[in-house]
Amino acid sequence: MSPLKKTAATSPARKVSPKAVPGASRKASVDKAAPSPPKPVAKAARKPSEGLKAPAPSINAAGVGIYIALGGKYAYVNSRYEQMTGFRGEELIGSKLMDYISAEDRASVRKNIRKSLKASHPEPYEYRFWGKKGEPLWFLETSGSTVFRNEQGFMGSVINVTRLKQGCEPPGLKEEQCSAALREMEEHYYEQDLQGNFIFVNEEMVRTLGYSREELTGMNYRKCCSAGTVRLLNRRYALLQKTGHPFSALETIFLARDGSKRIFEVSGALIPDAQGRPAGFRGVCRNITGRKLVEEELRKSEERYRSVLDATDEGFCELDLQGNITFINMAGAKILGYAPKAIVGKNFRQYMEKSTEAAVLDVFKNIYKTRQPMKRLTAPILHRDGEIRFLEISGSVLCNVAGKPTGFRGMYYDITERKKAEEALQQSEAKYFSIIENIGVAYFETDLKGTMTFVNDQTCQELGYTREELIGRMSARHFQTPGNAKKTFEVFHQVFQTGVPVEAYHMETVCKDGSVQFFELSILLHRDEKNTPVGFRGLARNVTQRKKMESDLRRSEERYRTILEEIEEGYAELDLDGNWTFVNETAGKILGYRPEEMLGENLRSNTDEDTARGWLDLYERLLQTGQSFKGAEIELTTKQGNRRMTEISGALIRDEHGQSAGFRSLIRDVTERKWSEDALLQSEARYFSIIESIGDAYFETDLRGVMTFVNDRTCLDLGYTRDEFLRMSIRDCQTSENAQKTYEVFTRVYETGTPVKNYALEASRKDGSVITFEMFVSLMRNSLGQPIGFRCLSRDITERKKMEDALRASEERARTIITTIPDPYFENDLRGKFTFVNAAFKQFSGYTDSEIKNASFKVFVDQSFVDELFSLYNSVYTTGLPLKNVEIQAVLKSGERRLVNLSVSLIRDNQGNPTGFSGIIRDITEKKKAEEMILQSEKSLREYSETLEMRVRERTAELEKSKIAAEEASRAKSDFLAHISHEFQTPLNAVVGFTKVLQDRMFGEINDKQEEFLRYIADAGANLSRIIAEIVDVAQVKSGRIKLQVAPVVIAEVLSRTTRLLASQIEDKKQLLTVDVDLDADTSIEGDVQKIQQIFFNLLNNAVKYTGEGGNIQIHVARTLHATSRREGISIAFKDTGSGIRAADMSKLFEAFGTLQSAYTRSEKGIGVGLSLTKQLVELHGGDISVESEFGKGSCFTVFLPLKQKQEQTIK
Repeated sequence: MSPLKKTAATSPARKVSPKAVPGASRKASVDKAAPSPPKPVAKAARKPSEGLKAPAPSINAAGVGIYIALGGKYAYVNSRYEQMTGFRGEELIGSKLMDYISAEDRASVRKNIRKSLKASHPEPYEYRFWGKKGEPLWFLETSGSTVFRNEQGFMGSVINVTRLKQGCEPPGLKEEQCSAALREMEEHYYEQDLQGNFIFVNEEMVRTLGYSREELTGMNYRKCCSAGTVRLLNRRYALLQKTGHPFSALETIFLARDGSKRIFEVSGALIPDAQGRPAGFRGVCRNITGRKLVEEELRKSEERYRSVLDATDEGFCELDLQGNITFINMAGAKILGYAPKAIVGKNFRQYMEKSTEAAVLDVFKNIYKTRQPMKRLTAPILHRDGEIRFLEISGSVLCNVAGKPTGFRGMYYDITERKKAEEALQQSEAKYFSIIENIGVAYFETDLKGTMTFVNDQTCQELGYTREELIGRMSARHFQTPGNAKKTFEVFHQVFQTGVPVEAYHMETVCKDGSVQFFELSILLHRDEKNTPVGFRGLARNVTQRKKMESDLRRSEERYRTILEEIEEGYAELDLDGNWTFVNETAGKILGYRPEEMLGENLRSNTDEDTARGWLDLYERLLQTGQSFKGAEIELTTKQGNRRMTEISGALIRDEHGQSAGFRSLIRDVTERKWSEDALLQSEARYFSIIESIGDAYFETDLRGVMTFVNDRTCLDLGYTRDEFLRMSIRDCQTSENAQKTYEVFTRVYETGTPVKNYALEASRKDGSVITFEMFVSLMRNSLGQPIGFRCLSRDITERKKMEDALRASEERARTIITTIPDPYFENDLRGKFTFVNAAFKQFSGYTDSEIKNASFKVFVDQSFVDELFSLYNSVYTTGLPLKNVEIQAVLKSGERRLVNLSVSLIRDNQGNPTGFSGIIRDITEKKKAEEMILQSEKSLREYSETLEMRVRERTAELEKSKIAAEEASRAKSDFLAHISHEFQTPLNAVVGFTKVLQDRMFGEINDKQEEFLRYIADAGANLSRIIAEIVDVAQVKSGRIKLQVAPVVIAEVLSRTTRLLASQIEDKKQLLTVDVDLDADTSIEGDVQKIQQIFFNLLNNAVKYTGEGGNIQIHVARTLHATSRREGISIAFKDTGSGIRAADMSKLFEAFGTLQSAYTRSEKGIGVGLSLTKQLVELHGGDISVESEFGKGSCFTVFLPLKQKQEQTIK
């Protein structure tokens, strides 16, 4: 027997659906009419490598077709793909992939591509591809994500399965044709026995592995596979033999004859023998060696590319056409102050300095338009820390393999430091010349001979010469007497010889006008960039006035000391070691010494160590910083041991050269002032303690209304912090209308000086809610009595206001109700005189307002009730309890007497004191008459009711006897059915058992006719066994003995077992079964797995039975909420294209022992308990079943089963 003959019924076919089940139609629709394939867009001929670099040299040697797509368009194809499709690479590249795929398959291809991009191990899928000759080609493809030319795309590995689809599936194909098709098919195909020995290999396997067919035939797969693959296949073959489930896309390594590796994706299935038992294995292999090499090359290339970019110190990034950063290296991210992952996906413009953003965008637009790269563009950017840094950028357009721009790439350097250095140099030079011209002293430069080469304006002004007269013509000797010129020459020569600058050289100069001026010179050697002396630089400060001032200073020094002795503050001077050099009388008194006792003594000898240390610390900081200090507080100990608090201010004393020579200090005794301040602080502390503890809001404002102080209660009431309040005005907490009223109140207080009490202020809280304060406002004055602001004490009366408003509203509502109620209402004072009556009272009594006003209640009642009514009023007054529904006789103005119900309550004032009575009157005259009539009717009705009750009791007793008899009959019927079923089952088991023994040929061979008769017997026995089982179930249902064995039930697994049980019937009737399970694979419910499978079997069996040959059956499973109970559960719909059910028969559908016949199913027989039992089992699970049907077109049975069982269910 050839390999094809053994496997013709289960040859490899395309994957119809992930939900496919046994029995589903797998016939390919290759011959179905389809639109003509699209014609590729004509393009200029080019070499295959033009604009394209292959991912790896070995890709064209791959045994499968490989392509790479970017943005849904071809970016690369290998030679094998060109052979398979008939198109050249240049015809495909740049065109849309979907244009070549059959319109019927495009949606599923897109779905599978998306699924593959997310999956770690993508599964293969099939589709039809329109070849160049217009023929449909069946492709089996596996795709996955890849990066090509720095762009994200996907790569597909394709094998052509057209011959397999067209050559092996049509029924009746001859064995030789199928064998030839398998041998010549472009995919790798093999068959093995159960021990793993090859019994058939096609040409592609022979070619790829390098063995001859004879060498491979009989060879065990363990000899030509890697150790890992052997272990993997051992497990999969064992599982395949056990379960029968095929496997697919198993990645394996086969070893060719020369020892090289071939990476295959293997899909395997069982080969059954004639009796359906496992006889071997078949496999279809897809050579993915080329794809793996491509992926490895791409990975290495990407790794090298990124390693180089991350190793460089230069910034590198790539942008899309919208300016979004798609890649940035470590150096580039570091320049911006971020990690790469924090930048990718952001737009580059958010890092640009706004003033230059438009200019940079224009540069990018120009690059895009001209395709010319930019070089060394300097642009400022914003660093993460907020600093502006400068980059030097070079960039170009980034294009795909079709030459279409997809973005930009750029290199950049951080030139901030260089930029800063350049700017600093420019600023330095500008500053240098600015300083020279503005320093206020003469500056000059000379050559080595002393001739002027540069002078500033001040030099010209001091000497009286112009710049033209001085530069190149005159030297220092022209401004001096010969004696002074010689001294100046010696100084300049000293600077030249030693290189050490000379400072403060005093030179007497004769100016152009003949006047004599004194200058203080600083001279240093001027060198060029090679450090060679080229001349001198000098500063000349005119000290003529200082010379005069020094003389004047000596004369004024005596006056200065006299003043220091006479001032009221202490004054002292110390040298740098802390020794007193001058002390006035006041300073001596503060320390308890005479001035002469202190002169020459050290500071430490005149006070304690702590005071001296604090004092000297101040002087040490003064010496280091040169900054004077004022008002430093030091507590010192006097000579007599008293502690005094002082404020000390200090400054440096400098000598004539500006060097620190000592310290001078002003010393002020502030002991009494500190005592006063401490007392004031204690007073303020007590004041603030009172303010914070009063429980009311307190705040102060200046004259503009700006808050200057708030207590905690103010913050709590309005929801602002103290810091927020001190930036606010009282207007900020009010509406403009309320703010105007508050302004008028504050103005009145300011103008009159009189406080305002109980001013109601509406303020807005921070959260927007409104709060009402009762405020006391008074004027705040300073020590001179001048107004400086306002003090406000406010109490939150929001709730009180609400209660008052509510009370007014309540009174208004009460008054409205009283006026409009239909019952008469009145109010009396404590003497019983009317103070108010409503309209209903006047209408009822017939009296007018003037007649009733001040009249006593006695005029309104029958005199016989006056004393009683007075007593009742007195009771209401003394107890405070209301009087309800007292029946009295009222006398109307007309003299008519009416029976009324009177209800009276006490009226109290705000202090709870009684002030009168209120009452409501209800006319019950007619009611009394009606009650008498009702009493008479009730008597007659009671007599009739007693007679009727007696008759009902008699009839109930009769029905109870009938119910007991019916229940006994039902139990007897159920016991009878169970007994009969058992009696039938016992001999039937023997018949079925012996039939199986004969079919298994345990007593010898049987001929075809005998085998046919035995099959009839077996089928009849199975049918009878099913009928008996249904009878038993019906008996249990009727007797109420069925209970659920609740456990987790995986719906998908139960449904799969059910479809396998009916697979042969479905295949015999050539029906197409589609199963759509919209659930996770492990979704389960609580239920009895056997009962649920019985439900599924009954419904699917009915669908198969009542659906004609070639019909369609659909099963749809989904998670849902029940329409009425809103319980969460699973919906299972069984839909067929069978005969359908007449509308008249729908009501009988679920009745036991009733069958429905139709014109389409006259040959189908049954006892009519399946659907009835199914409905009972569904309801037992807390679910329900519904049906929709159209006669002649089919039916849909939908079962709802809840996820959770409320409690143990039992059918009664």
